[in-house]
Amino acid sequence: MKEENKEFFKQSILIDRVQHAMAQRGIDFDTLCDVLNQNVKYSITKSNLKLYISDRTPNANFLIALSRSLGVTTDFLLGENNKGLKKGINQRIYSKSYRKYAGKYNLYFYGTVNCESGTVTVATLEINFAKEEAVTMKIATSEGGEKLYYGELQISEMSPNVFIVLNSDFGEQVSLTFYDEPMNCETFQCAVGAMLSISAGDLKRAPVLNRFIITGYDVDEAHMKFIKAHLKLNTKYIDITPEMISTSVEGVFGKCEMADRITDRLKKAFYSKRYYAIEDSFIVNTLRKDENLSLRQADELIAELRNHSLSNINFKINKSLDSTVYRCTNPKNISQE
Repeated sequence: MKEENKEFFKQSILIDRVQHAMAQRGIDFDTLCDVLNQNVKYSITKSNLKLYISDRTPNANFLIALSRSLGVTTDFLLGENNKGLKKGINQRIYSKSYRKYAGKYNLYFYGTVNCESGTVTVATLEINFAKEEAVTMKIATSEGGEKLYYGELQISEMSPNVFIVLNSDFGEQVSLTFYDEPMNCETFQCAVGAMLSISAGDLKRAPVLNRFIITGYDVDEAHMKFIKAHLKLNTKYIDITPEMISTSVEGVFGKCEMADRITDRLKKAFYSKRYYAIEDSFIVNTLRKDENLSLRQADELIAELRNHSLSNINFKINKSLDSTVYRCTNPKNISQE
Protein backbone atom coordinates (compact mmCIF):
# COMPACT_ATOMS: atom_id res chain seq x y z
CA MET A 1 0.00 0.00 0.00
CA LYS A 2 1.30 3.41 -0.95
CA GLU A 3 2.23 5.62 1.99
CA GLU A 4 -0.14 8.40 0.93
CA ASN A 5 -3.04 5.94 1.07
CA LYS A 6 -2.35 4.94 4.68
CA GLU A 7 -3.37 8.33 6.07
CA PHE A 8 -7.07 7.52 5.67
CA PHE A 9 -7.01 4.96 8.48
CA LYS A 10 -5.39 5.66 11.84
CA GLN A 11 -4.91 2.75 14.23
CA SER A 12 -4.73 5.10 17.21
CA ILE A 13 -8.27 6.37 16.50
CA LEU A 14 -9.65 2.82 16.34
CA ILE A 15 -7.97 1.93 19.65
CA ASP A 16 -9.31 5.07 21.31
CA ARG A 17 -12.85 4.59 20.01
CA VAL A 18 -12.98 0.92 21.04
CA GLN A 19 -11.76 1.79 24.55
CA HIS A 20 -14.32 4.60 24.78
CA ALA A 21 -17.20 2.34 23.72
CA MET A 22 -16.07 -0.43 26.10
CA ALA A 23 -15.97 2.04 28.99
CA GLN A 24 -19.48 3.28 28.14
CA ARG A 25 -20.75 -0.28 27.96
CA GLY A 26 -19.06 -1.18 31.23
CA ILE A 27 -17.32 -4.23 29.73
CA ASP A 28 -13.72 -5.46 29.68
CA PHE A 29 -11.70 -7.01 26.86
CA ASP A 30 -12.67 -10.58 27.75
CA THR A 31 -16.38 -9.69 27.70
CA LEU A 32 -15.99 -7.97 24.32
CA CYS A 33 -14.48 -11.16 22.92
CA ASP A 34 -17.34 -13.23 24.37
CA VAL A 35 -19.92 -10.88 22.86
CA LEU A 36 -18.28 -11.13 19.43
CA ASN A 37 -18.28 -14.93 19.53
CA GLN A 38 -21.55 -15.68 21.33
CA ASN A 39 -23.85 -12.78 20.45
CA VAL A 40 -22.61 -11.44 17.13
CA LYS A 41 -21.40 -14.89 15.99
CA TYR A 42 -18.01 -13.62 14.75
CA SER A 43 -15.42 -16.30 15.56
CA ILE A 44 -12.18 -14.83 16.93
CA THR A 45 -9.67 -15.62 19.67
CA LYS A 46 -8.65 -13.12 22.35
CA SER A 47 -5.13 -12.89 20.98
CA ASN A 48 -6.37 -12.21 17.44
CA LEU A 49 -8.89 -9.66 18.69
CA LYS A 50 -6.15 -7.74 20.47
CA LEU A 51 -3.98 -7.92 17.35
CA TYR A 52 -6.77 -6.77 15.02
CA ILE A 53 -7.52 -3.73 17.15
CA SER A 54 -3.99 -2.64 18.00
CA ASP A 55 -1.80 -3.63 15.05
CA ARG A 56 -3.73 -4.45 11.87
CA THR A 57 -5.87 -2.66 9.35
CA PRO A 58 -9.27 -4.29 9.98
CA ASN A 59 -11.30 -5.84 7.19
CA ALA A 60 -14.93 -4.95 6.56
CA ASN A 61 -16.39 -8.06 8.22
CA PHE A 62 -14.45 -7.50 11.44
CA LEU A 63 -15.40 -3.82 11.56
CA ILE A 64 -19.10 -4.60 11.16
CA ALA A 65 -18.97 -7.32 13.84
CA LEU A 66 -17.05 -5.04 16.21
CA SER A 67 -19.53 -2.19 15.72
CA ARG A 68 -22.48 -4.50 16.44
CA SER A 69 -20.88 -5.87 19.60
CA LEU A 70 -20.25 -2.34 20.92
CA GLY A 71 -23.51 -0.80 19.71
CA VAL A 72 -21.85 1.90 17.63
CA THR A 73 -21.44 2.61 13.92
CA THR A 74 -18.40 1.70 11.85
CA ASP A 75 -18.01 5.42 11.09
CA PHE A 76 -17.66 6.08 14.82
CA LEU A 77 -14.94 3.42 15.18
CA LEU A 78 -13.03 4.83 12.22
CA GLY A 79 -13.29 8.40 13.48
CA GLU A 80 -15.50 9.59 10.64
CA ASN A 81 -18.06 11.02 13.08
CA ASN A 82 -18.48 11.51 16.81
CA LYS A 83 -21.95 10.03 17.14
CA GLY A 84 -21.17 7.35 19.68
CA LEU A 85 -23.31 5.94 22.44
CA LYS A 86 -26.45 7.78 23.49
CA LYS A 87 -26.21 9.93 26.59
CA GLY A 88 -28.70 9.91 29.45
CA ILE A 89 -29.75 6.30 28.95
CA ASN A 90 -27.62 3.40 30.18
CA GLN A 91 -26.65 1.32 27.13
CA ARG A 92 -24.47 -1.22 28.97
CA ILE A 93 -26.50 -4.25 28.02
CA TYR A 94 -23.76 -6.62 29.13
CA SER A 95 -23.16 -5.01 32.52
CA LYS A 96 -24.51 -6.29 35.84
CA SER A 97 -27.15 -3.56 35.97
CA TYR A 98 -28.79 -5.06 32.87
CA ARG A 99 -28.07 -8.74 33.41
CA LYS A 100 -30.14 -8.84 36.60
CA TYR A 101 -33.30 -8.35 34.50
CA ALA A 102 -32.63 -11.36 32.26
CA GLY A 103 -35.29 -14.03 32.73
CA LYS A 104 -39.01 -14.76 32.39
CA TYR A 105 -41.74 -12.74 34.11
CA ASN A 106 -45.50 -12.50 34.48
CA LEU A 107 -47.07 -9.20 33.43
CA TYR A 108 -50.53 -8.44 34.87
CA PHE A 109 -52.81 -5.68 33.52
CA TYR A 110 -56.45 -4.91 32.73
CA GLY A 111 -57.40 -5.38 29.07
CA THR A 112 -58.41 -2.33 27.04
CA VAL A 113 -61.35 -3.95 25.22
CA ASN A 114 -64.70 -3.32 26.94
CA CYS A 115 -65.52 -7.00 27.33
CA GLU A 116 -62.18 -7.57 29.04
CA SER A 117 -62.30 -4.54 31.33
CA GLY A 118 -63.00 -6.59 34.45
CA THR A 119 -60.56 -9.39 33.64
CA VAL A 120 -56.86 -9.35 34.45
CA THR A 121 -54.70 -10.24 31.46
CA VAL A 122 -51.56 -12.25 32.26
CA ALA A 123 -48.79 -11.93 29.68
CA THR A 124 -45.41 -13.67 29.56
CA LEU A 125 -42.44 -11.32 29.33
CA GLU A 126 -38.98 -12.69 28.51
CA ILE A 127 -35.77 -10.64 28.66
CA ASN A 128 -32.76 -12.14 26.87
CA PHE A 129 -29.94 -9.79 25.87
CA ALA A 130 -28.36 -12.43 23.63
CA LYS A 131 -31.24 -11.96 21.16
CA GLU A 132 -31.43 -9.18 18.58
CA GLU A 133 -34.72 -8.08 20.18
CA ALA A 134 -33.91 -8.28 23.90
CA VAL A 135 -37.52 -8.29 25.14
CA THR A 136 -40.45 -10.41 23.93
CA MET A 137 -43.99 -10.45 25.30
CA LYS A 138 -46.68 -13.04 24.58
CA ILE A 139 -50.39 -12.60 25.26
CA ALA A 140 -52.80 -15.51 24.81
CA THR A 141 -55.94 -14.65 22.82
CA SER A 142 -59.48 -15.89 23.43
CA GLU A 143 -59.28 -17.78 20.11
CA GLY A 144 -56.44 -19.97 21.38
CA GLY A 145 -53.65 -18.11 19.59
CA GLU A 146 -51.20 -15.54 20.90
CA LYS A 147 -50.03 -12.00 20.25
CA LEU A 148 -46.27 -11.47 20.05
CA TYR A 149 -44.50 -8.20 20.87
CA TYR A 150 -40.77 -7.51 20.73
CA GLY A 151 -38.50 -4.62 21.68
CA GLU A 152 -35.77 -3.27 23.92
CA LEU A 153 -35.06 -2.45 27.57
CA GLN A 154 -33.20 0.63 28.76
CA ILE A 155 -32.18 1.88 32.20
CA SER A 156 -31.97 5.53 33.12
CA GLU A 157 -28.61 6.72 34.42
CA MET A 158 -30.30 9.50 36.41
CA SER A 159 -32.61 7.30 38.53
CA PRO A 160 -33.46 3.59 38.97
CA ASN A 161 -36.18 3.64 36.33
CA VAL A 162 -36.55 0.98 33.65
CA PHE A 163 -38.08 1.58 30.21
CA ILE A 164 -39.34 -1.13 27.83
CA VAL A 165 -40.67 -0.30 24.36
CA LEU A 166 -42.44 -3.09 22.44
CA ASN A 167 -43.76 -3.33 18.87
CA SER A 168 -45.73 -5.95 16.98
CA ASP A 169 -46.11 -7.07 13.39
CA PHE A 170 -49.83 -6.19 13.50
CA GLY A 171 -49.40 -2.49 14.38
CA GLU A 172 -49.80 -2.44 18.18
CA GLN A 173 -47.23 -0.76 20.41
CA VAL A 174 -46.66 -0.96 24.18
CA SER A 175 -44.46 1.17 26.43
CA LEU A 176 -43.68 -0.01 29.98
CA THR A 177 -42.02 2.06 32.71
CA PHE A 178 -41.32 1.11 36.31
CA TYR A 179 -39.20 2.13 39.28
CA ASP A 180 -36.79 -0.50 40.56
CA GLU A 181 -37.17 -0.70 44.33
CA PRO A 182 -34.12 -1.42 46.57
CA MET A 183 -35.69 -4.78 47.48
CA ASN A 184 -34.80 -5.89 43.93
CA CYS A 185 -31.08 -5.26 44.43
CA GLU A 186 -29.85 -8.82 43.74
CA THR A 187 -32.55 -10.27 41.50
CA PHE A 188 -35.58 -8.51 40.09
CA GLN A 189 -38.78 -9.72 41.78
CA CYS A 190 -41.69 -7.29 41.53
CA ALA A 191 -42.73 -3.80 40.43
CA VAL A 192 -45.83 -1.73 39.74
CA GLY A 193 -45.52 0.39 36.61
CA ALA A 194 -47.24 2.52 33.99
CA MET A 195 -48.27 1.13 30.60
CA LEU A 196 -49.06 3.15 27.48
CA SER A 197 -50.53 1.02 24.70
CA ILE A 198 -51.63 1.77 21.15
CA SER A 199 -54.17 -0.62 19.68
CA ALA A 200 -54.30 -1.70 16.05
CA GLY A 201 -58.08 -2.05 16.21
CA ASP A 202 -60.67 0.63 16.84
CA LEU A 203 -58.80 3.95 16.77
CA LYS A 204 -61.00 5.21 19.62
CA ARG A 205 -59.04 2.90 21.94
CA ALA A 206 -55.62 4.42 21.18
CA PRO A 207 -53.66 5.41 23.14
CA VAL A 208 -54.58 3.90 26.52
CA LEU A 209 -52.80 4.53 29.82
CA ASN A 210 -53.08 1.99 32.64
CA ARG A 211 -51.07 0.20 35.30
CA PHE A 212 -49.26 -3.11 35.18
CA ILE A 213 -47.61 -5.37 37.75
CA ILE A 214 -44.58 -7.45 36.80
CA THR A 215 -43.43 -10.39 38.94
CA GLY A 216 -40.63 -12.91 38.73
CA TYR A 217 -42.89 -15.54 40.30
CA ASP A 218 -46.39 -16.95 39.81
CA VAL A 219 -49.29 -15.51 41.80
CA ASP A 220 -51.91 -18.07 42.78
CA GLU A 221 -55.64 -17.41 42.45
CA ALA A 222 -56.10 -16.89 46.19
CA HIS A 223 -53.78 -13.86 46.13
CA MET A 224 -54.89 -12.36 42.82
CA LYS A 225 -57.07 -9.94 44.82
CA PHE A 226 -53.90 -7.97 45.65
CA ILE A 227 -52.98 -7.80 41.96
CA LYS A 228 -56.49 -6.63 40.98
CA ALA A 229 -56.63 -3.99 43.74
CA HIS A 230 -53.37 -2.31 42.78
CA LEU A 231 -53.95 -2.43 39.02
CA LYS A 232 -56.65 0.20 39.41
CA LEU A 233 -55.64 3.84 38.90
CA ASN A 234 -55.75 4.51 42.62
CA THR A 235 -54.96 7.69 44.49
CA LYS A 236 -54.45 8.09 48.24
CA TYR A 237 -58.26 8.30 48.54
CA ILE A 238 -60.40 5.17 48.26
CA ASP A 239 -63.79 6.24 46.86
CA ILE A 240 -66.32 3.72 48.14
CA THR A 241 -69.99 3.59 49.16
CA PRO A 242 -70.94 3.17 52.85
CA GLU A 243 -72.40 -0.26 52.10
CA MET A 244 -69.19 -1.49 50.50
CA ILE A 245 -67.12 -0.29 53.47
CA SER A 246 -69.00 -2.78 55.65
CA THR A 247 -68.71 -5.52 53.02
CA SER A 248 -64.96 -4.95 52.66
CA VAL A 249 -64.25 -4.95 56.39
CA GLU A 250 -66.32 -8.09 56.94
CA GLY A 251 -64.48 -9.72 54.05
CA VAL A 252 -61.27 -9.48 56.10
CA PHE A 253 -62.45 -9.84 59.72
CA GLY A 254 -65.84 -11.51 59.36
CA LYS A 255 -68.92 -10.34 61.27
CA CYS A 256 -67.66 -9.44 64.71
CA GLU A 257 -67.39 -6.59 67.19
CA MET A 258 -63.99 -5.52 65.85
CA ALA A 259 -65.36 -5.37 62.30
CA ASP A 260 -68.20 -3.12 63.46
CA ARG A 261 -65.71 -0.91 65.30
CA ILE A 262 -63.40 -0.57 62.28
CA THR A 263 -66.33 0.18 59.97
CA ASP A 264 -67.62 2.84 62.35
CA ARG A 265 -64.19 4.46 62.64
CA LEU A 266 -63.72 4.59 58.86
CA LYS A 267 -67.11 6.21 58.38
CA LYS A 268 -66.49 8.79 61.11
CA ALA A 269 -62.92 9.61 60.03
CA PHE A 270 -63.93 10.55 56.47
CA TYR A 271 -67.02 12.44 55.42
CA SER A 272 -69.24 10.97 52.73
CA LYS A 273 -69.76 12.62 49.35
CA ARG A 274 -72.58 12.26 46.89
CA TYR A 275 -71.56 12.61 43.30
CA TYR A 276 -72.83 11.78 39.82
CA ALA A 277 -70.95 9.72 37.24
CA ILE A 278 -71.91 11.58 34.05
CA GLU A 279 -70.92 10.08 30.71
CA ASP A 280 -69.78 12.66 28.17
CA SER A 281 -71.36 10.57 25.39
CA PHE A 282 -74.80 11.25 26.94
CA ILE A 283 -74.22 15.00 26.51
CA VAL A 284 -72.97 14.68 22.93
CA ASN A 285 -75.41 12.09 21.64
CA THR A 286 -78.61 12.46 23.72
CA LEU A 287 -78.73 15.81 25.51
CA ARG A 288 -77.49 17.73 22.46
CA LYS A 289 -80.28 16.26 20.33
CA ASP A 290 -83.07 16.64 22.91
CA GLU A 291 -82.16 20.21 23.88
CA ASN A 292 -81.11 21.28 20.40
CA LEU A 293 -77.58 22.19 21.54
CA SER A 294 -74.80 23.05 19.14
CA LEU A 295 -71.66 20.91 19.17
CA ARG A 296 -69.81 23.92 20.56
CA GLN A 297 -72.24 24.20 23.47
CA ALA A 298 -71.91 20.49 24.20
CA ASP A 299 -68.11 20.77 24.19
CA GLU A 300 -68.21 23.80 26.50
CA LEU A 301 -70.58 22.01 28.90
CA ILE A 302 -68.30 18.96 29.06
CA ALA A 303 -65.26 21.18 29.68
CA GLU A 304 -67.05 23.11 32.44
CA LEU A 305 -68.19 19.91 34.16
CA ARG A 306 -64.69 18.39 33.97
CA ASN A 307 -63.10 21.55 35.39
CA HIS A 308 -65.38 21.28 38.44
CA SER A 309 -65.14 17.50 38.74
CA LEU A 310 -63.21 15.46 41.32
CA SER A 311 -60.87 14.02 38.69
CA ASN A 312 -57.16 13.97 39.44
CA ILE A 313 -54.62 15.80 37.28
CA ASN A 314 -52.35 12.75 37.20
CA PHE A 315 -51.99 9.27 38.61
CA LYS A 316 -48.67 8.75 40.35
CA ILE A 317 -47.51 5.26 41.22
CA ASN A 318 -46.49 5.13 44.87
CA LYS A 319 -43.09 3.49 45.32
CA SER A 320 -44.35 1.65 48.40
CA LEU A 321 -46.78 -0.33 46.21
CA ASP A 322 -43.94 -2.52 44.92
CA SER A 323 -43.15 -3.67 48.46
CA THR A 324 -46.85 -4.12 49.28
CA VAL A 325 -47.57 -6.31 46.24
CA TYR A 326 -44.35 -8.29 46.73
CA ARG A 327 -45.14 -8.88 50.41
CA CYS A 328 -48.70 -10.03 49.70
CA THR A 329 -48.17 -12.16 46.58
CA ASN A 330 -44.69 -13.75 46.71
CA PRO A 331 -45.03 -17.43 47.67
CA LYS A 332 -41.92 -17.23 49.88
CA ASN A 333 -43.47 -14.47 51.99
CA ILE A 334 -46.89 -16.13 52.12
CA SER A 335 -45.43 -19.42 53.41
CA GLN A 336 -43.90 -17.57 56.37
CA GLU A 337 -47.21 -16.07 57.52
